[in-house]
Amino acid sequence: MEKTSLALAGGPPLAELVPGHANGQKGAEGLGFPLLGAKSPGPKTAVANARDYLGMYPLTPAFAIEVTEPNGTLFAQATGQPKTPLFASAKDEFFYRVVDAQVSFTRDAGGQVVGLVLHQGGRGTPAKKSK
Repeated sequence: MEKTSLALAGGPPLAELVPGHANGQKGAEGLGFPLLGAKSPGPKTAVANARDYLGMYPLTPAFAIEVTEPNGTLFAQATGQPKTPLFASAKDEFFYRVVDAQVSFTRDAGGQVVGLVLHQGGRGTPAKKSK
């Protein structure tokens, strides 16, 4: 994952950010990229292999995450919640901007996506792909 260092002219780095991560992206924006006239590198919502991830992932009998791809953008919609975009941070690794949570997709030995792990609140909750 690409890192960005911030420093005063001629000085040592003051901070190192990982812009592809939700917290790094927010930190980069908050530390003045817009004030410097530069755009912070944004995470990707369009993913080349997005169709691999499409499907329903039940975490419990009453709570599931559905992954869809309208217009080339990967979205996740949890039961009873609005559809929100997923941002790629690495292959099979995504994060939300609306909540501090990440999703890691799992693959079988043949390379097929067979599940996901929802990382939120210090816990990892696995779910098998059901369709």
